[in-house]
Amino acid sequence: MNMKVMSMYENYGLYINNEWVKGEEGIFDVINPFDESVIGQAPIASPDQITLAIDTSMNALREWNDMHAWERAEKILNIADNLRAEELDIAKTISLETGKPLAQAKREVTLSIDQFVWFAEQTKRIYGKTIQSRMPNTNVTVSHTPIGTVAAFSSWNFPILLMARKVAPAIAAGCPIILRSTDVAPLTGMKLVQA
Repeated sequence: MNMKVMSMYENYGLYINNEWVKGEEGIFDVINPFDESVIGQAPIASPDQITLAIDTSMNALREWNDMHAWERAEKILNIADNLRAEELDIAKTISLETGKPLAQAKREVTLSIDQFVWFAEQTKRIYGKTIQSRMPNTNVTVSHTPIGTVAAFSSWNFPILLMARKVAPAIAAGCPIILRSTDVAPLTGMKLVQA
């Protein structure tokens, strides 16, 4: 058992209300598919922790609603930069957790970074519409406004890319997100959240 890898899981946990916390329902073993060794233990959220995550996401919704689109774009680009800085480490984590060859894991991280870059730019282009009304000399204006928290669930086969494809557009639109990464690759999810 690689103690360095094991300790990586302990450095994270569940990210709720802007802090890493331990799961109140215990832990589960994360298995390396190559040799079936236990490489770490990840936390299990309690129903109360899930409720807290939902409640605090509503505060985040108000905060992101008040944020200018260009400021949101800057924060999303910052995620891409943070992922880029940890690209090799994240790729090694994906490889360890899923058994994916390192070259493919690196490509997956690169594609994930692209999601954040793309949606950061799209944040600045969330257009509304002006439509002629049925009433003479009047128009109807359609504007897009974030309306709530996004719940996202991810799969094991592209653990960071599938999460990035959910997280990036949600926060670009101004919606907070509650993310449940796959139990096959939880550290990959934690590293995305850290970014």
